[in-house]
Amino acid sequence: MIHPAMRPTATAAAALLALTAPLTTACSTAGRTADCASVADSINGHLTSLKKTVATYGKDPAAAATAIRQLQSDIDDIAGKTGNVTATKAINELSTGLANAKDDLEGGIKPNIKPIADAAAAFTKSCVTNSPQQHR
Repeated sequence: MIHPAMRPTATAAAALLALTAPLTTACSTAGRTADCASVADSINGHLTSLKKTVATYGKDPAAAATAIRQLQSDIDDIAGKTGNVTATKAINELSTGLANAKDDLEGGIKPNIKPIADAAAAFTKSCVTNSPQQHR
């Protein structure tokens, strides 16, 4: 039982907690959104590099491998951190597309980057479309 002299302090602490909890949640969501947007920007930049290297694949296959590693690094940075179902699905599709492109490169085949570009577009869209139904 709370001592009568402590009741105002306990009541004030409870009120403060009730007021700050939504702010903490909002900042957390805003932080995830900012991280998502930052990673989406990086992914799109590295995707542009990958498109250029694949277009000139015969000249420098190592450049495509470097672009794939950069994209994978972007994905590793955000994986599991978005709290967004759509973003997580797009990240998984990006990973699959990158693994397939890497296998193609290792097999001496020009990689198909359309699945990577499609997944990157889906990821970017998921960062912009931040509806509550997508968060878990």
